[in-house]
Amino acid sequence: MSTTPSKSFGTQRAQKAHLLRGSGGLQAEVQDVRNDTEDGFQALEARTGFPELDAVDGAGPSAAGGDMVLLGRALLQGQTFDKLVLWLTTSAVTITCLTPGKSRFTIQITDGATAGSEVVTKTGNAFVIQIEATVSTANQIATAINANAADSDGYLRATSGGADAVNAIAVVTAMAGGAGDFANNKIMAGGLECLPANTTGATGVAAWSNTAVTVTVPALTGLVATDKVQITLQSNGVRADAMSASALTGTPELDFHDVTGGAVASGGGDITLIGRALLQGQTFDELQRTEGAADLTVYALKPGASPLSVEITVGGGVLSAVIAANVLTIELQAAGDTDDAIATAINVSATCDGVVRATSAAGGSITLAQAEADLAGGVGDYANNKVMVGGLEALPQNETGTTTTAKWSDTSILATVPAVGGTGDHAQITVESNGVRTQALSAVLT
Repeated sequence: MSTTPSKSFGTQRAQKAHLLRGSGGLQAEVQDVRNDTEDGFQALEARTGFPELDAVDGAGPSAAGGDMVLLGRALLQGQTFDKLVLWLTTSAVTITCLTPGKSRFTIQITDGATAGSEVVTKTGNAFVIQIEATVSTANQIATAINANAADSDGYLRATSGGADAVNAIAVVTAMAGGAGDFANNKIMAGGLECLPANTTGATGVAAWSNTAVTVTVPALTGLVATDKVQITLQSNGVRADAMSASALTGTPELDFHDVTGGAVASGGGDITLIGRALLQGQTFDELQRTEGAADLTVYALKPGASPLSVEITVGGGVLSAVIAANVLTIELQAAGDTDDAIATAINVSATCDGVVRATSAAGGSITLAQAEADLAGGVGDYANNKVMVGGLEALPQNETGTTTTAKWSDTSILATVPAVGGTGDHAQITVESNGVRTQALSAVLT
């Protein structure tokens, strides 16, 4: 029979290791077992005190690896962290385990490195930190521990008290103070272990708390954007119910839509799509045109490296702004036009709607022709950034053309819906961002 007490039933144990005269005898022991069994099952049914995963905060696990934040309850299970303080001076280095429990890690400080280039190595449970004796500072040693991606990352974090030189070598010393089942504290994503991230090594704040754990996900090879990854957390030997999340960080997700305007079926209505990672880290093309005090900027409404360009010509009639074959041609009056008037002309042009927006900053006049120049600065797959409603593309809306606020952000997109179907029909809605397509939503056309 195992002598290790159950983690799940915790304090529900027999009153006495053996029956003793005067202790209540067999009847008292049987009653205690019944009470403990009832208490234990009530705790199981209510999951009282059990670790629970509730959500992933922000991006999910990345196929290429990276940090992921898990939110939940009772994730620490009352455990504490191993710690070691070296050199009890104002420049002490405090080294703390990132995973709770009794780690059995040891730390040794040896000579032989160059100050500012301290070396950290891990062999089994033993860490060796090479310093330059009497020259390396506590700050430099802590930095080396926190910056080491090969050995201490995921295992240790360090804080320091100053820039004083360290003049002592530390023999092999065991870390101490941790309470809990270190070996059975594990976070898994897609079958691979995720070590706690040292995102706050300079502050001493643990990445593993009772309500959140920040972990570094290893590379999840062989996955595509639509795959789901199982995430589990085991704390002090007790495992939380599993969660699942998209396998790629930033995989665009549509959560819901808010149809306004009341003209979706006939076209021209607006639809606001709400989701996550809709921008995919892309940026927007833009081009600034100036002359004297005049300052005009043209922005692409879709993210990515666009094929758009701008040219300014001088005519004799009215101010006009027309896009044809990806070229925005601004024709000025003979005497020129203010940058405010030019921005307005662009923002009300039917050919520019859904493609570009313009802002003006100075209020001066532009009178001279300017050669065609490309919009630049956009990063991403412009051609494959699309909002589709009922099989037709819905272009981003230039609702606030006098501002620099993009209508396509990471959490929402405001688009103008073309004429699709009839009132009461259902239309499929998808977003394709940087070549990655979301799962579909549906909307009832009004």
